[in-house]
Amino acid sequence: MLTVLTFKQAQSVIIKNVQPEAYGEDLKLLQNSVRLPATSPLKKLGLIVDDKGLSRVDICLEHVDLKFKECHSSIMPSTHHATNLTVRYCHSRVQHQCRHITLGAIRSHGLWILGGKHLMNSAINKCIKCNKLQGRQQIQKMADLPVDR
Repeated sequence: MLTVLTFKQAQSVIIKNVQPEAYGEDLKLLQNSVRLPATSPLKKLGLIVDDKGLSRVDICLEHVDLKFKECHSSIMPSTHHATNLTVRYCHSRVQHQCRHITLGAIRSHGLWILGGKHLMNSAINKCIKCNKLQGRQQIQKMADLPVDR
Protein backbone atom coordinates (compact mmCIF):
# COMPACT_ATOMS: atom_id res chain seq x y z
CA MET A 1 0.00 0.00 0.00
CA LEU A 2 1.37 3.38 -1.00
CA THR A 3 1.52 6.04 1.65
CA VAL A 4 2.77 9.60 1.70
CA LEU A 5 5.87 8.49 3.59
CA THR A 6 6.63 5.88 0.92
CA PHE A 7 6.21 8.51 -1.80
CA LYS A 8 8.57 10.93 -0.02
CA GLN A 9 11.16 8.22 0.52
CA ALA A 10 11.00 7.22 -3.14
CA GLN A 11 11.38 10.85 -4.19
CA SER A 12 14.47 11.33 -2.01
CA VAL A 13 16.01 8.09 -3.35
CA ILE A 14 15.46 9.23 -6.93
CA ILE A 15 16.96 12.66 -6.24
CA LYS A 16 19.88 11.10 -4.37
CA ASN A 17 20.66 8.97 -7.44
CA VAL A 18 20.13 11.74 -10.01
CA GLN A 19 22.31 14.41 -8.38
CA PRO A 20 25.64 12.52 -8.46
CA GLU A 21 24.90 11.34 -11.97
CA ALA A 22 24.42 14.90 -13.23
CA TYR A 23 26.71 16.93 -10.97
CA GLY A 24 29.13 14.34 -9.56
CA GLU A 25 32.37 16.28 -10.06
CA ASP A 26 30.90 19.56 -8.80
CA LEU A 27 29.47 17.92 -5.68
CA LYS A 28 32.83 16.31 -4.89
CA LEU A 29 34.51 19.72 -5.17
CA LEU A 30 31.91 21.22 -2.83
CA GLN A 31 32.40 18.47 -0.25
CA ASN A 32 36.16 19.15 -0.30
CA SER A 33 35.56 22.92 0.06
CA VAL A 34 37.13 23.68 -3.32
CA ARG A 35 35.87 26.52 -5.49
CA LEU A 36 33.74 25.46 -8.40
CA PRO A 37 34.98 26.20 -11.93
CA ALA A 38 33.40 29.14 -13.75
CA THR A 39 31.66 26.79 -16.18
CA SER A 40 29.77 24.96 -13.43
CA PRO A 41 26.00 25.45 -13.44
CA LEU A 42 26.02 25.23 -9.63
CA LYS A 43 28.43 28.15 -9.20
CA LYS A 44 25.76 30.85 -8.80
CA LEU A 45 23.66 28.86 -6.34
CA GLY A 46 24.25 28.86 -2.61
CA LEU A 47 24.24 25.15 -1.84
CA ILE A 48 23.68 23.26 1.39
CA VAL A 49 23.61 19.53 2.06
CA ASP A 50 20.78 18.21 4.23
CA ASP A 51 20.83 15.30 6.67
CA LYS A 52 19.83 12.85 3.89
CA GLY A 53 22.79 13.87 1.74
CA LEU A 54 20.76 15.84 -0.83
CA SER A 55 22.18 19.04 -2.28
CA ARG A 56 19.74 21.88 -1.86
CA VAL A 57 19.54 25.52 -2.91
CA ASP A 58 19.81 27.98 -0.03
CA ILE A 59 17.55 30.81 -1.21
CA CYS A 60 15.07 31.25 1.61
CA LEU A 61 14.34 34.57 3.22
CA GLU A 62 14.45 34.66 7.00
CA HIS A 63 10.94 35.90 7.77
CA VAL A 64 9.01 33.99 5.13
CA ASP A 65 6.52 31.39 6.33
CA LEU A 66 7.42 28.51 4.00
CA LYS A 67 8.21 24.84 4.54
CA PHE A 68 11.84 23.70 4.58
CA LYS A 69 11.54 21.91 1.25
CA GLU A 70 10.17 25.06 -0.40
CA CYS A 71 12.92 27.29 1.00
CA HIS A 72 15.69 24.79 0.36
CA SER A 73 14.73 23.01 -2.84
CA SER A 74 16.59 19.95 -4.11
CA ILE A 75 18.60 20.51 -7.28
CA MET A 76 17.64 18.57 -10.40
CA PRO A 77 19.13 18.76 -13.91
CA SER A 78 16.84 19.67 -16.78
CA THR A 79 18.28 16.94 -19.00
CA HIS A 80 17.41 13.94 -16.82
CA HIS A 81 14.45 11.68 -17.59
CA ALA A 82 13.21 11.74 -13.98
CA THR A 83 13.03 15.54 -14.14
CA ASN A 84 11.07 15.37 -17.37
CA LEU A 85 8.59 12.96 -15.79
CA THR A 86 8.22 15.25 -12.78
CA VAL A 87 7.52 18.25 -15.03
CA ARG A 88 4.90 16.32 -16.98
CA TYR A 89 3.27 15.15 -13.74
CA CYS A 90 3.13 18.65 -12.24
CA HIS A 91 1.88 20.09 -15.54
CA SER A 92 -1.03 17.67 -15.53
CA ARG A 93 -1.68 18.34 -11.81
CA VAL A 94 -2.14 22.06 -12.47
CA GLN A 95 -4.50 21.12 -15.30
CA HIS A 96 -2.26 22.15 -18.19
CA GLN A 97 -1.83 25.77 -17.21
CA CYS A 98 1.05 28.03 -18.21
CA ARG A 99 4.78 27.68 -17.56
CA HIS A 100 4.78 29.89 -14.46
CA ILE A 101 2.10 27.93 -12.64
CA THR A 102 3.74 24.61 -13.50
CA LEU A 103 7.10 25.90 -12.28
CA GLY A 104 5.43 27.06 -9.05
CA ALA A 105 3.97 23.58 -8.54
CA ILE A 106 7.41 22.05 -9.02
CA ARG A 107 8.94 24.46 -6.52
CA SER A 108 6.20 23.64 -4.01
CA HIS A 109 7.19 19.97 -4.43
CA GLY A 110 10.64 21.02 -3.25
CA LEU A 111 12.55 20.84 -6.54
CA TRP A 112 14.79 23.40 -8.20
CA ILE A 113 15.38 22.59 -11.86
CA LEU A 114 18.43 24.16 -13.46
CA GLY A 115 17.22 25.36 -16.87
CA GLY A 116 13.64 24.94 -15.73
CA LYS A 117 12.07 27.56 -17.97
CA HIS A 118 13.43 25.95 -21.12
CA LEU A 119 12.28 22.52 -19.93
CA MET A 120 8.80 23.91 -19.13
CA ASN A 121 8.47 25.41 -22.60
CA SER A 122 9.49 22.18 -24.32
CA ALA A 123 7.20 20.09 -22.10
CA ILE A 124 4.23 22.36 -22.78
CA ASN A 125 4.99 22.36 -26.52
CA LYS A 126 5.06 18.53 -26.48
CA CYS A 127 1.85 18.26 -24.44
CA ILE A 128 -0.87 16.86 -26.67
CA LYS A 129 -3.75 18.24 -24.61
CA CYS A 130 -2.25 21.76 -24.60
CA ASN A 131 -1.69 21.64 -28.36
CA LYS A 132 -5.29 20.57 -28.94
CA LEU A 133 -6.66 23.27 -26.65
CA GLN A 134 -4.56 26.05 -28.12
CA GLY A 135 -4.92 25.00 -31.72
CA ARG A 136 -3.55 26.94 -34.63
CA GLN A 137 -4.62 30.35 -35.76
CA GLN A 138 -6.85 30.15 -38.78
CA ILE A 139 -6.41 32.53 -41.66
CA GLN A 140 -9.69 33.70 -43.07
CA LYS A 141 -9.84 34.02 -46.82
CA MET A 142 -11.38 37.12 -48.22
CA ALA A 143 -14.61 36.62 -50.14
CA ASP A 144 -14.91 37.50 -53.79
CA LEU A 145 -15.69 41.11 -54.50
CA PRO A 146 -19.14 41.92 -55.80
CA VAL A 147 -19.58 42.47 -59.54
CA ASP A 148 -20.09 46.23 -59.03
CA ARG A 149 -16.53 46.67 -57.84
